Amino acid sequence: MPNQTIMKIQNQGQIKSMELPASWQLLDDYDPHAAQPSYLRYGPGNLANVELYLYFPGRALPGAVQQSIKNILGGPERQLSATEIDSISILLRDASLPGAFSFLNVRSQNWKGKKVLLVEGRWNEIQQDRFWLIVPSNSECETHQEIWFQAPSDVYPAQLRNARQALETICWSE
Repeated sequence: MPNQTIMKIQNQGQIKSMELPASWQLLDDYDPHAAQPSYLRYGPGNLANVELYLYFPGRALPGAVQQSIKNILGGPERQLSATEIDSISILLRDASLPGAFSFLNVRSQNWKGKKVLLVEGRWNEIQQDRFWLIVPSNSECETHQEIWFQAPSDVYPAQLRNARQALETICWSE
């Protein structure tokens, strides 16, 4: 990419570094400076609702959910069963509500050297598709970070290519 400056994200939760497309910018930075959810929202700026979020829930997960995530991520990479998805419904929030989200892919996967939960699907009411990484903050899965790309279904396939290229540049914190 000659003559274009790539935006570099550094030291954001589990992300040591990541490079975003040159046309993307920081769209929103919400940090209440308390144990509450916070996020950074990036996107191309010229396309409405095409967004990459770095989301920090700000609180520990319940013990049963921690254990479910540990069990899932402790095994081989695989598609999650309906029972496993139900066991992490608190983590999936509104996506687990009946009819709200159509899951296309829910799996454990190694992403750039770190075991994560990968979720893909569509928000039914707003017709937006999501590519979602759920990243435990430690081996006990007490807290986590979420990284998701979301866009209207009509532009999602083309824009997902840019988002995946950015996600492929992630270097995780130790």
